[in-house]
Amino acid sequence: MIGKIRINFILWSFLIVLAAGSVLIALNWDLLKSKITKMNVRFDNSKVSTNVSGGIPRIPVRTATVKVGYISERLRAVGNLYSERKINVRSPNNGFLVALPVSEGSHVKMGDVLMQLDSDMATAMLLASRAQLQFDQQNYNRLKGLVEKGYGARKSLQIAEAKLATSHAEVIRNERLLNERKVVAPFDGVIGQLYYSVGAFVTSGEVITKLWNDSFLYVDVRIAESDAKRIRKGMKFDVENGITNDLLNHGVVKFISSDIDPITRSVLVRGLIPNHNQTLRTGLFIAMSLIVKEKPEAVIIPRDALVFALGGTFVFKVVNGNAQRVRVNLGIEQGNMVEIIQGLAPNDLVITDGRFRVLHGVPVRLV
Repeated sequence: MIGKIRINFILWSFLIVLAAGSVLIALNWDLLKSKITKMNVRFDNSKVSTNVSGGIPRIPVRTATVKVGYISERLRAVGNLYSERKINVRSPNNGFLVALPVSEGSHVKMGDVLMQLDSDMATAMLLASRAQLQFDQQNYNRLKGLVEKGYGARKSLQIAEAKLATSHAEVIRNERLLNERKVVAPFDGVIGQLYYSVGAFVTSGEVITKLWNDSFLYVDVRIAESDAKRIRKGMKFDVENGITNDLLNHGVVKFISSDIDPITRSVLVRGLIPNHNQTLRTGLFIAMSLIVKEKPEAVIIPRDALVFALGGTFVFKVVNGNAQRVRVNLGIEQGNMVEIIQGLAPNDLVITDGRFRVLHGVPVRLV
């Protein structure tokens, strides 16, 4: 019973206070309204004065000037250099090496002796066969004279003639064997590493050294079938380091395969590179850089000025101190430069650093 009385008392007290507050507000409403209006006016005036005195802050940006210049589109493919001609110098017979008149890395001419095997036995056999040939030649001439005078048998002459032919063939054979005791350079080139020294015994077919001609070098690269139609035989290309992209030399397209690889969907392209000054080495990893399209007077800007969005590609150019968003159409891209087909004119200023901090129409400050 006592608990219900307390609850009723609290409720009635709350209602009395609420009614009293409502009466006071109703009596002083006009006074409160006038005070609130004055406070709002003061706040608006201070805000307006701040904007007028300080101004809208300008966003600092860096810009680049739209230029007219040369730009080109390139195809780039990588490969390893290899020699135009390269052979293993092998021993033609068994024997001891008695001479190696070349050194590693030396240049030789066609016909220079590269190695010499011991040839005493071959020389002796050649001398004996030549002596036998001389004897058989004299015997044949004597019998021929007798037959012509009617004193000799024709069969003896035929036997002497056959023996003379055999002796002649034996001389040719021994000359060949003697020549095979040495190896001469089949073309101009450079000597590689020597695997044997003078005095070593080598068997037939063993590799003594290597010889290559690096006056011209080749490189084989793979070009996508979609780009193969843009390449033709005789096109010039730049030879660049495959890692650092430094320009090393120039070359020309020597061969374009007519077959398309069914797995990679690519076409083999072979380039020929002159190397008369010996600045390039076989096995070097290089890039073939082909110019497939070029424009000498294109409108170009740095790639750093581009803003890519869902609606297209844009740039912000500076017009009367404000950033103006402009849609652009791109053309050839080369390194950090991009061709602008539509949207900009030469000498326009485009924002590079700070382009992601500005909006269309906001004031900017060049730094």
